Amino acid sequence: PQLGRGVSGLVFVARRHESLLKAEASLSAAEVTIAAVVQGEPSEAQLAEAMSQAGGCWLDFRVREASEGLRFGRLSVVQATLRPGPGGSCEKEVRRQLAAMGHRVVGNGENCARAA
Repeated sequence: PQLGRGVSGLVFVARRHESLLKAEASLSAAEVTIAAVVQGEPSEAQLAEAMSQAGGCWLDFRVREASEGLRFGRLSVVQATLRPGPGGSCEKEVRRQLAAMGHRVVGNGENCARAA
């Protein structure tokens, strides 16, 4: 799925209330890893600052690969490992943090298809 458009889900049926509480606790601790293509190449200092300002989410950013292109300039693949906080999804927070450091996520369908 595209960044910020979560399409996965889980249906859980519990017979007892304590079973439901245990399931909710284990799901809230789950980590998700996503990759995003961004403009430019974020520095280690920028990534560290973004991780510290992530709000209610735990985020860990890494630059997996960077390359120079003729049409789109310098692009990087940034891997973000996130753990949602009590507020829920962190996918949009990843996009916000990358844009705040000047490396916005490239493409929302149309541009991604052209770049491929």
